[in-house]
Amino acid sequence: MSSIPKNLQRLLLITLIILSYTHAFASCGKNAVLGFFEDGETIADIADKCEMDEADVKSIVSKKTPSPPDTKLPPGTPLEGCGCWGFVTPGATQAMPACSKGYAHASACGAMCPTGGFAWQRICN
Repeated sequence: MSSIPKNLQRLLLITLIILSYTHAFASCGKNAVLGFFEDGETIADIADKCEMDEADVKSIVSKKTPSPPDTKLPPGTPLEGCGCWGFVTPGATQAMPACSKGYAHASACGAMCPTGGFAWQRICN
């Protein structure tokens, strides 16, 4: 017979089962996986390092954070106030990366300039 009491044997057995079960899932938490990913490690490398399936790593990484909102200016946004900025053809377009569609157009404001012509401004298309 064993010198260890039955209750202690059961407790040790349950403890060993629990420890082996939790180790089978992963040795890295969500924050560790995200940290490795932000450091430039591949999903395969993270899966090996954390003893996880690649699918599990992908699911953690894909839920990381929502994409930042579009910070480009919406159509109709004036890029400067009306002014006498020189001669321009009304409706002329210009590449403008700050605008959501990537370009802006010249729009006459209706005021006359002292040297002739109309005041105008650029507006995102």
